[in-house]
Amino acid sequence: MSQTYTGSDVLAAIASASAQLSERKEEINRLNVFPVPDGDTGTNMSLTLKSVVDNIAKLPANAGVAEVRRAITTGALMGARGNSGVITSQILRGIAKTHMIQACYRLGITVMEKCFTLDDLMNADEIIVTSSSNFCLHACEVDGKLAGGKDPATLKAIQDEVLREYYAYTGKTTVVD
Repeated sequence: MSQTYTGSDVLAAIASASAQLSERKEEINRLNVFPVPDGDTGTNMSLTLKSVVDNIAKLPANAGVAEVRRAITTGALMGARGNSGVITSQILRGIAKTHMIQACYRLGITVMEKCFTLDDLMNADEIIVTSSSNFCLHACEVDGKLAGGKDPATLKAIQDEVLREYYAYTGKTTVVD
């Protein structure tokens, strides 16, 4: 069964996770095993998630999922503390990337996530890069050589689908505020 979440739902979940992590950070610190045994894993994860909550709190009350997603990944990256904080930020980034992948699936576009060789990239129909601050970008050059660009209609369809989702969640008609 599928369920739809609003930006407020996501904010509440992140705020709850942050509070729970903060309450148990000393317990996690005592585990002291990953990524390095330095005794501050829980503290660093907690501070990273607090940065996310602080960043989300700056959003307007009616912020949509795309805006919340961007605030989560930016807050995590900029607020990452120590190795465990960086790992936490990458987990949150992966959740945000899921929206791009889901858009491709809705369009029937094959998604390949793997380590690509330079030859793979040079022979690809399209190379699309995703991030928290941009929906999807076309990479048209690799190592100073032209790459991709063989299927611009697919790139446009993916961009349109991700924007359609953004507009549906936010009620906006443009990505410029």
